[in-house]
Amino acid sequence: MTNESMGMISTNRAEPLTKVGEDVTDSQLLARFQAGRDAAAENAFVALVARHGPMVFRVCKQILANHDDALDAFQATFLVLVLKAGSVRKRDSVASWLHGVARRVALRAKADSAHRRTYERRRAEVTSNPVHDNAEAQSELSEEIDRLPEKFREPVVLCYLEGLTTELAAQRLGCPKGTVLSRLARAKERLRLRLTRRGLAIPTVLLGASLAPQSAVALPAVLLVTTARAAIGIGVGKTSASTAAATLAQLVLRAMLVAKIKPVAASLLMIGISVATAWGVHRYWVATKPSETAVGKTQPVAEGAIEPTDSQIEQRVTDLKQIGLAMLSNNGGRLPASSIRGAGGKPLLSWRVAILPLLGEGELFRQFRLDQPWDSLHNQALLSRIPEIYAPGGDGADNAGSTYYRVFVGRGTAFEGVRGITASEITDGSSNTIMVVEAGDSVPWTKPDELSYEPNQPLPRLGGRSRSGFLALFCNGEVRNVRADVSDAKRRAAITRNGGEPFTAAELGEAAK
Repeated sequence: MTNESMGMISTNRAEPLTKVGEDVTDSQLLARFQAGRDAAAENAFVALVARHGPMVFRVCKQILANHDDALDAFQATFLVLVLKAGSVRKRDSVASWLHGVARRVALRAKADSAHRRTYERRRAEVTSNPVHDNAEAQSELSEEIDRLPEKFREPVVLCYLEGLTTELAAQRLGCPKGTVLSRLARAKERLRLRLTRRGLAIPTVLLGASLAPQSAVALPAVLLVTTARAAIGIGVGKTSASTAAATLAQLVLRAMLVAKIKPVAASLLMIGISVATAWGVHRYWVATKPSETAVGKTQPVAEGAIEPTDSQIEQRVTDLKQIGLAMLSNNGGRLPASSIRGAGGKPLLSWRVAILPLLGEGELFRQFRLDQPWDSLHNQALLSRIPEIYAPGGDGADNAGSTYYRVFVGRGTAFEGVRGITASEITDGSSNTIMVVEAGDSVPWTKPDELSYEPNQPLPRLGGRSRSGFLALFCNGEVRNVRADVSDAKRRAAITRNGGEPFTAAELGEAAK
């Protein structure tokens, strides 16, 4: 939207903007807007633009160097909201939805702009623009934020891009503050891993201003009013939006429709292929089926054995790294004890409860009665409130409130005895000693039930329900993919902290990225 086109739009009818507090939800504002095309609807939409406009404009500016192009993309984003308001699933938190639309609109505008420029002019702009690399990094950061699962993307957009406090974000999302803090930490770790793969400098992109909470950007009142009026008008076929903004909105709406149709078409195609394949396999099996008496019955695959997806593995790696940071931050580097113990040294609650404050779950921690066992009437009621970081991440624990993340206890392990082990007691080296592992069996997450290790006894089953191996968190905070074919001797060397074996963790498998 050019300065000239903005000047052509009359603003002398603009009423004073109604101030809307945080107690008025996005859902209520959307409902007011959709209820009619009158002054109340316009004021409701102005409030939505005022609330989320700074974040939208920031995303547009990160992708588009030209100020006027960013204005067009800004207006187009809210035109799409007008036409697709009914498709916003989480109506009490529109920010995440708007972030994705703003990025699509800006990328489309950037592509159109690139087609209009010659190669020489683009080269000259790159050469003369010293912040070009940072602008590209910001654009890639926006892309990775948009790729986050919704539960992680929402708090990032609200806290880092819109500048809300964690308390306000928790209210907006309808969840405890601790959950918001935990999701922010996990989202940042995911972003760090993905941006590292792209070759971006982490200190520049993540530890600098890019993900620092942003102060509110003051949007001109004329921009709020003209955008709202353009939105009101589009509903009746008469809009004051610039031609570029209207065209962008139409192109993005078309792309959204295609994206929605593609999975349906692909599903229908896969159904057809599956039916044809199944029929072919059936005919082949009937024709070639051998006699059971001749070859014996086929042994079934072990019940529950599955292969996790890449995204599930990535989530588990992130979870384990966050657990590792919490453990290594405990008592100045001393590992926590394997359990919270009561009078007489009886184990009452797991280490997973003890480190809750270091995972941003201080509120949940304070609700436990630490002088009662995990299955007391009071503490057992908290079992269902398992933090997401301990949840099995899609591989299916046997019961709700269960986890596979457990530690080894016993002679020579990192959790030997009733007190926390110090770094000086890990004589085999922290990079060669297991701290937390994916066990073969899940347990209630609050229960002090860990993996018993004895040098002359069989090792416990490991690996959740996976067939290919398991993840292990080491005492240096590193996570490794341990292969299923690794020998017992090497596993024992990794379990013990002071065995003195000629061994390195690299023999178990690759470090997880």
